[in-house]
Amino acid sequence: MKKARVFILFAVVLSFVLVPFFSGTSAAQEDPGLQKLLLRLKPAVALIFSNCMAQVSVETPEGRKTLEPDPMTSGGTGFIVSPDGFLVTNGHVVEMYHESNEKKLQEQFFVSALLKYFVPRDDGKGRQLTDQERQVILIKLYQKLRPSAKIVIKKDLYAILSNGESYAAEIKEFSPPISSMPGKISVPGADEKVETGKDVAVLKIEGRGLPVVRLGDSGSLQLGEPVYVIGYPGVVVSHEYLSKKTVLDSTVTSGHVSGSKLDVKGTPVIQTDAALTWGNSGGPAFNSRGEVIGIATFISISQAQGAPQAIQGFNFLVPVNTAKEFVRASGADLSAESLFNKLWSEALDLYSIPDYAKALNKIDEVNRLMPNQPDVRKLQISAQEKLSSGTSGGFPLVPVLIALLGAGIVGVIVFVVLKRGKGEKSVAAAPSPSPQQTRAAAVPGVLICTEGPLEGRSFPLMPTGVSIGRDPEKNRIVVDNDGVSREHAWVGMEGGKIVVKDLNSLNGTYLNSTNTDRIKSETLKDGDLIIIGKGRFAVFSYKAG
Repeated sequence: MKKARVFILFAVVLSFVLVPFFSGTSAAQEDPGLQKLLLRLKPAVALIFSNCMAQVSVETPEGRKTLEPDPMTSGGTGFIVSPDGFLVTNGHVVEMYHESNEKKLQEQFFVSALLKYFVPRDDGKGRQLTDQERQVILIKLYQKLRPSAKIVIKKDLYAILSNGESYAAEIKEFSPPISSMPGKISVPGADEKVETGKDVAVLKIEGRGLPVVRLGDSGSLQLGEPVYVIGYPGVVVSHEYLSKKTVLDSTVTSGHVSGSKLDVKGTPVIQTDAALTWGNSGGPAFNSRGEVIGIATFISISQAQGAPQAIQGFNFLVPVNTAKEFVRASGADLSAESLFNKLWSEALDLYSIPDYAKALNKIDEVNRLMPNQPDVRKLQISAQEKLSSGTSGGFPLVPVLIALLGAGIVGVIVFVVLKRGKGEKSVAAAPSPSPQQTRAAAVPGVLICTEGPLEGRSFPLMPTGVSIGRDPEKNRIVVDNDGVSREHAWVGMEGGKIVVKDLNSLNGTYLNSTNTDRIKSETLKDGDLIIIGKGRFAVFSYKAG
């Protein structure tokens, strides 16, 4: 007899489509209005990132030991709906950070610590243990050590805007992810119940004058209507062939409304053929008027051939009308005018007239409000070039909108696995979390300050890397010490590896010991110490993600 088991997980679809830059006629050149519309919208789309760390203390025959399980991270997309910093995303993007997930997170960290420190991979004689043998050991250890264990969790949630500015975020409203079963279900071995929800979260950051997008009416959608999704596909964000300088330049994918469905709870969802994959979760889907009509949420997965395979073209959005109830409850003022939107729209209009001189003046105003926004910078360079060459003409082809069309994203992937005969038995105590549960995003890792003025603080490595120095305007990690250079060191992904680079600092950067030569560039391993200056003005421990 066949038994169906339903899994919900985060997955990376390891395929993308590169759309070339055309110098001749293209669809984008034929529709300059669409380019201008998408350029208006992109600045309000943000990267959402959460990081959780834990210390697990257990009683052993040798005394009490403190363990450090690997950090858990998750990421996705969000969009700003009010100029003072209210954002909308998926519930599953921030689920790990939400207080309702505290007990589940404790169990995951505890099991992760047992697997890392106590559960062997072989029998001591060279034979690799099977997964089932390791599960048996895990259960026994769990039952023995869990009663006396103490687990301390530290969580961070960030919204990274399109210009690279990072803001601490708090959750104002939250609805659990959509699951395959209605109502609440018990989780074996855990003192909790999982509830299917509407998969919406409203966040708040401290900002003003921010870019925003308008919420439309998903109830008026028509079959076949165009859909444009903007977000941060993980396959693009972490692609080793792409420069980290453009990682916050969001990706646009397009498609149509394919249908209107209901989830298992009876809540409406929108079906679309717009390309989606991990990372786009929580991202806005727009109609041709530039109004948000849905939130990218889940795609379809088949495991008929063993490994999960995405079934593209059958993706789903949470209707914006569903999200509106949570936005209203959060207290967000959707009627407030965005100064950024006003100035940026005027700059785009002046450029398309064209009046490049006035457009540049307006772009200067935009830059004072939100510096380093990628699309603003590209328009500025183009206007300067055209003004200096005396060129006139309409709106140009903007490669950023089309360059990666085809790569998309979603976090939650629902699929059904059909198993014949006897299946694996579930673990009665606390099952080992899957890689998808423990790592919802391919994040490089975390820097933990172990010495210096920032001792005890943790800094997740962003897709663009993390700079360390004395100047608060140029560095994410600011060490207030005269022995630290204004721009001292940088840590990030390069060539598929995590590296630390000294930025020609005065007092040098050292790896693991100041008794060695100062470094120029070194590959990092889990546990390596990054020492800022010969005088150890700050020391950071690298924890691999």
